[in-house]
Amino acid sequence: MPRNQEVVSAIILSSVLAVLSAGVTASAAAAQAKSKPSPRAESVLTLETPALSFRLSPQDGSYRILDKQTNVTWRSNPYERRFGQATVIVEGEKQPVSLGRCEVKRAIDSLEATFHPLPEKPEAWLRIRIRALPDGKTLEFSYAAAEALSVESLRLLDDALWTTDTERGYVIVTPRMGLLLPADSGLKFTETYDTYAYEGSHMEMLGVVKSGATALLTWDDPYVAAEVRSAMPQAAGVRGKQVLSTSLVLRKSAHAVQVRFTGRGDYVTIAKAYREIAAQRGLLVPWAEKLKGNPERAKLFGAINFKLWALLYREMNEESTKEEVVKVVWTFDEAAQVAEHLKNDLQLDKVLLVMGGWIHRGYDNQHPDILPAAPECGGDEALARCTRRVMQLGYLLCLHDNYQDIYRDSPSWDENLIMKRPDGSLVKGG
Repeated sequence: MPRNQEVVSAIILSSVLAVLSAGVTASAAAAQAKSKPSPRAESVLTLETPALSFRLSPQDGSYRILDKQTNVTWRSNPYERRFGQATVIVEGEKQPVSLGRCEVKRAIDSLEATFHPLPEKPEAWLRIRIRALPDGKTLEFSYAAAEALSVESLRLLDDALWTTDTERGYVIVTPRMGLLLPADSGLKFTETYDTYAYEGSHMEMLGVVKSGATALLTWDDPYVAAEVRSAMPQAAGVRGKQVLSTSLVLRKSAHAVQVRFTGRGDYVTIAKAYREIAAQRGLLVPWAEKLKGNPERAKLFGAINFKLWALLYREMNEESTKEEVVKVVWTFDEAAQVAEHLKNDLQLDKVLLVMGGWIHRGYDNQHPDILPAAPECGGDEALARCTRRVMQLGYLLCLHDNYQDIYRDSPSWDENLIMKRPDGSLVKGG
């Protein structure tokens, strides 16, 4: 063989041996890596069900939830890597503390995360349990605290389960008949919906839609406040111009909330899921039962809610000692004419006509002393005639009232009738 061919053969042979050697080395390294979990894998603990995968990082408390029904992943706070936030009492003062690094124990159906929010007091622990309920689609978040830790409030689902404009997301809240808050409104805001409060959560639930997947947040205690935050962040890992995030703040007797992942759907899907829960809690009264008590309620079906907000408007100063504005917006005769216009000219057959400001001193004045009816609008006889004319149209008539407030200038004023705070101060109405 010529020498130049020998050289070429030697080069080829050495190259082949080098490749084979590298392959063996790489295979051995891969096998070794496979047999020994990486530090990253060890740093995440998982709670698994056929429908969900909850992954929690003990290093910082962040988590993510894969909904296997929809293949959509829900995540914790996009602005700060943590599980939540607590407000604790330290030497008589309120102090907010982040819940980040934690110790996590695994059980058959749950993970238990223990936080030490006060480094100088290791015995002051706060423990959160994440438990998968038997349906496999619901996670319950509950907490307990050591006697050494005085918890004022706990912020769970801290800006979590967020959704964006690119995910065609929205949040459902339940003041009055409910609101749909879209993630593409272009508005920045933070709104709190305290359970059963005025303009608060009138049902113990909140819903989120993200990329067609739905989630229902629910609770069974009046001391839970739902918070919705809309922001235009530049946060890492967030795709979209606008983010809607949710939080639940627990106080006093509130120690648990639930998140049910209800599959693909929309706000109707969420409503149906909550209806089941409401029935289990004894809160659901079907219309068949309601109509037995008063068949006239059937007139509400398909009716519009038309409100003459204030027939008589009277504005007093803060102390209710000086009259600043008085205005008759509608007399009782004019209110009846409005109803007749709706029926005869607009041909509206189903109407709930609501009248505010019909009481003696006008809208939001001198409660609870509401009678006789506002003389400026025509008095009792004119109100009676108005009522007959509206009902003859087949309409329902509702007289707006206020059952909780008492005004300082009302004849019935008595501080002994008023709710008081622990320090004895009067609780203001609204």
